[in-house]
Amino acid sequence: MAKLIIKNLNDHYSEIAKLIIKNLKDHNTAIAKLIVKNLNDNNIVIAELIVKNLNNHNSAIIIKNVNNHNSAITELIINNFNNHNLDLNVRNSAFAKL
Repeated sequence: MAKLIIKNLNDHYSEIAKLIIKNLKDHNTAIAKLIVKNLNDNNIVIAELIVKNLNNHNSAIIIKNVNNHNSAITELIINNFNNHNLDLNVRNSAFAKL
């Protein structure tokens, strides 16, 4: 039984992986647009939340995410700050690491 299960997994592994990748590729643009729309629709709230986290020194996860997804998230955060003229003392915040 174990050999049969392993054989089935091996036989179908490529097909399953391809299906997952295909679905991700097919929906990539739609998901990206939805995320951007949601961020734009909630622009002020997101910008305020980021500033609050920075001020509270709880910014490690934001910095980690920015580093992991450098261009898109960095640009989005910078745009939010610029659009809302948010005052940051970058010398005293983790945002300076960007």
